[in-house]
Amino acid sequence: MTNMRFASKQDVDNLLAFLGQVPICDTRIPDMYSQFMLLEEDDAIQAVIGYERAGNAALLRSLVFSPNVEQMQLLGFLETFLEQLHKRGIEDLYLVTNSKNAMPLFGLFGFKLVDKVRVPAGIASLEHFAGSVERGNSLILNCQLFTRISTD
Repeated sequence: MTNMRFASKQDVDNLLAFLGQVPICDTRIPDMYSQFMLLEEDDAIQAVIGYERAGNAALLRSLVFSPNVEQMQLLGFLETFLEQLHKRGIEDLYLVTNSKNAMPLFGLFGFKLVDKVRVPAGIASLEHFAGSVERGNSLILNCQLFTRISTD
């Protein structure tokens, strides 16, 4: 049975074990577990997506999935994640990638390239953002999860 949910304290060991399969070096994950959404199949983690909040904006920190996650399952997982962030009051989601191959996937969800100068100070000051941008050849993408409607 497939389940999508945000991690709880009891998930930290399994979350770290799953993320340990890729080179993610962040010692703060045990303190940030509630910002990671899990995709589980029969109680085994198949995918993880995490974010870090800065006011009403957030930075997508990681998206890791096992090879047996099907494309439609991944798309549904991302859609659910974005809906949940919107419910949590996130209006803008940013991500940094050095892979142009990520553009088509994230483009499906309305992500667009943005210049570094358009990134809010709260996001730009996050350690994960700064470290990712410093690596060079970085693309910064933004998706608006909440559209403000003018009342003028």
